[in-house]
Amino acid sequence: MKASVSNTSLPTRIYTSKIIKAGALLADTKTMFANWDVTRSVGENLNRFQRENIFGKASRSRIEDILAIFRQRYLISEAVTRSLVNLVQTNFPAEALDRILYFYAAQSDALLHDAVTVVLSGFYNTGKTDVTVRDIQMAISRWVNAGKTTESWSEYTILRVARGLLSTLRDFGVLQGEAHKRLAPIYLPVEAFAYLAFYLQQHQPSGERLLDEPEWQLFFLSRHAVEQFFLEAHQQHLLEYHAAGSIIRITFPAASIEEYEERIELLENDLKLNPPGFIMSSDLPFAVFRYDPSLPDEGEWKMRREVQNLAVRVENATRRKVQILSLAKFFWRSIEESEGLDTLVQSERDRGFEIAQEQVNVYLSDPDYRPLPDLLAEEMAHLDPNRSFVFLTRCAVFAPAIYRVSSLLEQMMGKTKVPAVLFYPGSWRGSLNYMNLKSDEEPLGSYRVKIYGRES
Repeated sequence: MKASVSNTSLPTRIYTSKIIKAGALLADTKTMFANWDVTRSVGENLNRFQRENIFGKASRSRIEDILAIFRQRYLISEAVTRSLVNLVQTNFPAEALDRILYFYAAQSDALLHDAVTVVLSGFYNTGKTDVTVRDIQMAISRWVNAGKTTESWSEYTILRVARGLLSTLRDFGVLQGEAHKRLAPIYLPVEAFAYLAFYLQQHQPSGERLLDEPEWQLFFLSRHAVEQFFLEAHQQHLLEYHAAGSIIRITFPAASIEEYEERIELLENDLKLNPPGFIMSSDLPFAVFRYDPSLPDEGEWKMRREVQNLAVRVENATRRKVQILSLAKFFWRSIEESEGLDTLVQSERDRGFEIAQEQVNVYLSDPDYRPLPDLLAEEMAHLDPNRSFVFLTRCAVFAPAIYRVSSLLEQMMGKTKVPAVLFYPGSWRGSLNYMNLKSDEEPLGSYRVKIYGRES
């Protein structure tokens, strides 16, 4: 017996039975994006994946089914595709990534979306936790009778679709349990929330409406829960959230998800040139790569992973060895080789933090102690300028005002010929703004080095 389809005009959102062949496919999705070549088109990448069978499937038809699902979920928007490639290839936290992939899967499949936002959300709001195949079958039958499917579905098809939905939602973490399914506890990492808020804000800029955005029902979030997430994201500097009565202001420092990725690409292309494209003076072979740790896509931990990945790509392309040097290591070394940590700790106890901070600045700057430029020059002395790059990281160690990071490269003038990139945490507001705390006093012209992220 088949459920009948209404003769009335079909609604905009049409349900399909594709979920039968889909599932969450989380491992395969990550395999695809891990192997994605951003220099090739979507079609070229998919054709290569099919030829090489990177998923290890037994049949060609199964590969075709999987790739069709991926195209529908993740490959319609170039910006979304590039952002997901970046998240996977920079080892974004797995639990946060899984929630983002679930969100995009639900956006692309009306049936999956409404099974959560209509059926399961209703269960959640009434305190019902157990979810049966029969529950989903009954909902699907109502939708078929209402004309929400492309064609009439048999009871057997409805059963298969219901089972497919439950299995998919379990793998996405919305449900838990094997034979007996139940709603899983809400878990949405704040990094994933900030990413999704940024995505939704690009489509709906009103702060008030963003709080009431229906898509938060994919995670069973009430308005109050959404507000709490915004407050947490604000505290972690992932966005800015301000509420004054009925006025809600939510801002994101970036204009687009791709902005940061484009900066990385520009730097990488210059590093591959011989000589490197950023060198303006042989006595000052440096560049500054500015990133903003307050942004979801440019957090400190993510930046460190991206630096590691960039180093591997540059080494493979240029055959130069990339040395990643942590400025935090030189920070502590300067203290130890100047007067020692115990002396500094006692100074802070006796005279306070501000005096201790000023003393560390003396250690890092005064030639009578162990200044940072000298330590760095000693470390780089053994490197071959024609066969090496240096990436300088962990600049945040100097916050809030221990050392003016932007002055380091000027002080390194003539001390090395090795090309180096300083990864600078901050924003750009006409000048470099260290850790979004204060502007560097030096005018831009005195840097005499290329700054990636100067305009953004």
